[in-house]
Amino acid sequence: MASPYQRIKIFKKAVELIKKRSPELAKTAALEGGKPVVDSKIEIDRAVNGIKVAIQDVLSL
Repeated sequence: MASPYQRIKIFKKAVELIKKRSPELAKTAALEGGKPVVDSKIEIDRAVNGIKVAIQDVLSL
């Protein structure tokens, strides 16, 4: 099992990668989901925020 610090490191890397690939991810999600790219960008931003919340939860353990 990963330690809290290892989990935080993994979460932070996920945030970094998602932000870096956000335009590509939004385009792919829009194509797959049949929705506007702007909506997919919002979903990606929410995902990043969810990961940041998870980081805060790990820190509070």
